[in-house]
Amino acid sequence: TMAGFVAITEVEMDSFLTDKGFRPVSLAGVNEKVYGKVVGPDICLRVYSSIVSGEARDCGKDAIRAVLASRQRDGIKVIGGSRRVNRTKNWRDNLTKPIEAWMEMMGPSCPKCGGATVERNGAYGDFWGCCNFPNCKGIARA
Repeated sequence: TMAGFVAITEVEMDSFLTDKGFRPVSLAGVNEKVYGKVVGPDICLRVYSSIVSGEARDCGKDAIRAVLASRQRDGIKVIGGSRRVNRTKNWRDNLTKPIEAWMEMMGPSCPKCGGATVERNGAYGDFWGCCNFPNCKGIARA
């Protein structure tokens, strides 16, 4: 095993995240336990736990991830994410940082519809594009 790696149980993850207002969510095609929390209109913060069948995956198989997503008519779109959180003894502190700083994952509101934006790279450089694309083509420069 890798130095510093700790196995996290489902009970530990459940306790930690439910205390922060998260609840388990089911996602089609995802076998790890995922937790979600609504943080704004049609915006949720998800934590992909690396817990499968009640136990953490083996060392090196995966890390914990916090992802910001927006509910759209055609499904959920990821609009931001944190760096991975390694499963070390200080995983709680390291996961608390992106959970508390979720707004930093968001771009500016769309200037046309007010919706969430996602960072994109285009021919003329980086920009924030509306998550409601193609119904809205609003952009904001990075």
